Amino acid sequence: NLLQHVCSHVVFHEEQEIVVNDAMELCDAFVNLRRIDACVLLVELVILAPSSSSSSENGKGDEHECAKLLKRLFAIEKDEHSYGSGSLATDTATRAIIFCQQVLSDCSEYLHSSAANCAQEHQNSTVATLSHRRNAKAAASAAYSMLGVLIEHRSTTSSALSSRGGVYSSSATPGMFSRMGTKNWGTLQGEFQRIVALHKEFDIFMDLSELRGKRKRQKSREEAAAQLLIPAIEILCKRKNNTPGDNPRTSTTLNDDPQIKLRDIIAKAKRATCLLFGAKYSTSAWCNVVELAAHSHLSNSSHYNKRPMTSADDSACFELLAMTGTLDDIGCKKEKETSTTLASVAKSFLEMALKKSYDAAELSLSVESWSTTTIKSETSCNTIPHAMRCVIRASFLLQE
Repeated sequence: NLLQHVCSHVVFHEEQEIVVNDAMELCDAFVNLRRIDACVLLVELVILAPSSSSSSENGKGDEHECAKLLKRLFAIEKDEHSYGSGSLATDTATRAIIFCQQVLSDCSEYLHSSAANCAQEHQNSTVATLSHRRNAKAAASAAYSMLGVLIEHRSTTSSALSSRGGVYSSSATPGMFSRMGTKNWGTLQGEFQRIVALHKEFDIFMDLSELRGKRKRQKSREEAAAQLLIPAIEILCKRKNNTPGDNPRTSTTLNDDPQIKLRDIIAKAKRATCLLFGAKYSTSAWCNVVELAAHSHLSNSSHYNKRPMTSADDSACFELLAMTGTLDDIGCKKEKETSTTLASVAKSFLEMALKKSYDAAELSLSVESWSTTTIKSETSCNTIPHAMRCVIRASFLLQE
């Protein structure tokens, strides 16, 4: 209880150095208290400390404090033991990073389930959601900053020892790396950097297992990126429908230009895809994301009847495939699975064509109740050409 009380004051940033020294002295005075446990407790308290500052909301405040705390532990090791041993600080950082992984996993799981049940949310669950969002951001930022300190310390110490003819030996064993699912600190820091960017830039929350996952988890990442393209499809639909106010010539500012908005939306979605899948797999993943967005839009229009289908729907989706370069990248795909979503888009075009054909048949059967001229005009000028155009587009995609 005494150690808990002493460590709890670490949340007051101006007293951090004093608290660390007090905790070390307390552990030295009692044989049942270990320094490593006290240090891990200090870092955990800093990570999860509530704060009203805007910088802490974005993870900045906790990020700097965790890095400062870890540097303080390295300084203690340097003063008390041989230069470059760093066992206490490294072991503390390792356990703290594992703690950050667990916090991130718990928060992401809660936020996903909360989003699925958003219709049933009430005031208490909203407060809990905000708390989990804040903790997820803080944990990811803290892990990223501590990994930066570990990498910097390893580099600095290795250089110093090399000049003396010594060899740097880290206390991080292969077993630690295996437990964290990585091969080295740099790779793990890159993963946390991507998670932090997803939090800050796109409000997308996920843990390391989701970021690394394949198959089912890959699908969830594609869906998250595809949602960012929905506004682009809506802009294209409005442009196809000649919605007033969406003509670039009538825009009063550059921000009102739908073409500029369209480019911004596509660029942001592409950036999110790169963060979600990594630079190595971003090209093939981007094709799937664009195709999934088009397929989802067509499916929502035809199956869930959110609104009546129009010629603008298929035109907008097909134009999106072309504008994002997806049609040009189809031939570059190497895996068989990557063509599945494109086939789904073609299927959606065929379903839309079939629906329009049924509409045309119903209009023909209603000839006795309506004006023959009106029905023929409606059928020939809208329904049948629309169905034919969908079939042609589906054929093109399947041929590609």
